Amino acid sequence: MEFLSKVNGCYRNDVQALRAFSVFLVLIFHAEPSWLPGGFLGVDIFFTISGFVIYRILVNGIYDNSFSFPKFYARRITRLLPAVSVTILLSVVLSVIILPSELVRESVNSAVWSFFSLSNFYFYFDSGYFSSEALDKPLLHLWSLGVEEQFYLFFPLVLFLAFKLKTSFRMVVFFILFLSSLSLSIYQSMYFPEAAFFLPLSRVFQFMLGMIGAHLYFKGNTRNLSFYWLTVVVMITFLAFFYFDETLFLPGWRALILGLLVVSLLVIGGSIPADSWVNRNRLLQYFGNASYSIYLAHWPVAVFLDYRYAGTDSTLLGFSKFFLGLMLGCALYHLVEKKCRGMNLKSVFIYLIAFPFLLTFIAFVFILSVENDDTVVDVEVKSDINSFTIIGDSHARVFSFSDLYIGSKEKILHWYPGCAPLFDVYKIYNVKANIGAVKTEKCIAKKAAWKDELDKAQTSEISLIASRWDFYLGERSDDAPFFRRDILKSMDWVGMTVVEQPWRKGWKDENMKLLTTGLYNLLSSMKSEKIVLVGQVPLQFKKSVKCAKKMLEDTKSININKSCNAISRETFNNSNVTISALLKKVAGSYENVILVEPGDIFCDSDICPIVKNGKLIYSDNNHLSQYGVNVVLEHAMAMFN
Repeated sequence: MEFLSKVNGCYRNDVQALRAFSVFLVLIFHAEPSWLPGGFLGVDIFFTISGFVIYRILVNGIYDNSFSFPKFYARRITRLLPAVSVTILLSVVLSVIILPSELVRESVNSAVWSFFSLSNFYFYFDSGYFSSEALDKPLLHLWSLGVEEQFYLFFPLVLFLAFKLKTSFRMVVFFILFLSSLSLSIYQSMYFPEAAFFLPLSRVFQFMLGMIGAHLYFKGNTRNLSFYWLTVVVMITFLAFFYFDETLFLPGWRALILGLLVVSLLVIGGSIPADSWVNRNRLLQYFGNASYSIYLAHWPVAVFLDYRYAGTDSTLLGFSKFFLGLMLGCALYHLVEKKCRGMNLKSVFIYLIAFPFLLTFIAFVFILSVENDDTVVDVEVKSDINSFTIIGDSHARVFSFSDLYIGSKEKILHWYPGCAPLFDVYKIYNVKANIGAVKTEKCIAKKAAWKDELDKAQTSEISLIASRWDFYLGERSDDAPFFRRDILKSMDWVGMTVVEQPWRKGWKDENMKLLTTGLYNLLSSMKSEKIVLVGQVPLQFKKSVKCAKKMLEDTKSININKSCNAISRETFNNSNVTISALLKKVAGSYENVILVEPGDIFCDSDICPIVKNGKLIYSDNNHLSQYGVNVVLEHAMAMFN
């Protein structure tokens, strides 16, 4: 193996074959995750390929004194912008047609950030890539494009300046950059996984691995290199199926293993004979050339099909998402990407001006349609409440849409997503899987502010506390919709983060103790005549709620709850027994506190329905709708009276 001072050429057939392999990994994963649990690794492979290709372009231009920043950025713009802009526009239009208003609003917001190549920051602050909420975001996949474009924006300047240095100093600079990014990625993947996943600094080392692949050249017997190439590809597929999944700390050091395998493909690929099957396979070359457009088209297709045909057989739906995404991606490649690749800069700038105006117009039409929407829930709760305080996570926030709260003279809302309404207690998110964002510091700051405001506030007539209690005490069940464990810790706890510790005996007892303590501390801080403690909402399967929404549109639909696989009362009771007992004990300690159990209100002896009296109880699989919160508060007021 040799180290080359100057790399040769920028286009290689074996690299296109690797692109094809990568995009098919992603396609399969998004069609049905169980088919290839680690298929999302295709995006990581794209990062390394991008580092390889861009480095070759830059280095060749620097050595030939032909490199120009304006020309480089113009090529990137004409290569990437047209296809992604069409994807954004069509996704927003289809969102207005297919998705409910709250999801359309999300699509419009993400579209604006995506157009300016900042979608990775938007989704970092909004939700996790593997969270259930992410499955309804048609532009979520553009986070990776944001990372790439940020790399394209800043790294050429770094590389250009580095080549002003002596070779030895240049290598030291590159080594420091690589090691710093890798170290940051390993640290963040354990403690701040969402930052590691979405933000560019923890991904730089993956691009730099591609740079290494651009400089290494294999010198030796080339006859068997096609077989070696296939062997490594099979190895990556094996890892994607049996080892990698969303529960691992990624990217981190595991991404380094994947990156080194990709580097080996890039190194040996340069020596594979031109007449080998890797370089001459027309299908591989075609899908490699179209891989960018296929990637852009496939995820919106998956989101819209999932929403429109919820409840359909998962295998049939998976094949539909795969093939339709593939076909529309190829159409985008021929109709947009190829035709616009030679756009001049004048056309690009006109386009840059026109696109935001068009997007603004679509958003304006959507806002008008929402304002004129006559589908507002007609359940009425007459409100003569003087003051109403709500505190908790997103499950508390939904009660701010209730008629009782809206009609109150003084309204106070203390909420933060995923933030347990427990004073002097904090939680560490999803310790075993480490999927959720580590929002501990933000949550602690929020609760400190809440406590300060409660101390200064006047006595409230009604106060309400709600949360996703199953995160702390829920029981795992094969037929339960979702399971996650969050660890509770007291504010004075000091030690290594529990993400490094295996689950130990007694975790549940500790959570019960701290949950009780945190609730007592909260209730002792609240000045209120009446306090409503809302119990656990029965969790439904995400596809079940989508199915029910769709069937409600069909006036002939009957037995919606059964057809859409609403969970059984037995399943809910089994998962809720510990939670209910603890909340009853806490509520029973205060004369002005009542416990309202949504399960007792909505569930019958057999089933916990999604639809009741012809109306949706849920806005998604775990949050109540406006109708749902109104019914819960009706029962609460009746209990007080």
